[in-house]
Amino acid sequence: MSALSSERRRYVRVPVLGPIQWRSGDRSGCGRMLNTSPGGTAFEVAAQTADRIGPDVTLDVELAPNLSWRVTQSASVLRREAREDGMCTVAVAHPPGEWEGY
Repeated sequence: MSALSSERRRYVRVPVLGPIQWRSGDRSGCGRMLNTSPGGTAFEVAAQTADRIGPDVTLDVELAPNLSWRVTQSASVLRREAREDGMCTVAVAHPPGEWEGY
């Protein structure tokens, strides 16, 4: 079986590296976006702050001063993967239909 035929993702992920702001309940913080697709987004945060991110999260990217892009509203956290470099990769699923038309 080839790598392409075993791929379970519905959408192609696009690498997007840059600062990201997250909000989860009354907590917020910053991290770095790694990739995104209509189905979800991956970003990294310091491992010690990863547990502050609850089951639902909103992600925003600042494009320019006073101009931001809301990547997702109320995304569901799928997993957190701690890394040896002290960072944690967080993967979220976008709500169904949120990116419809993209």
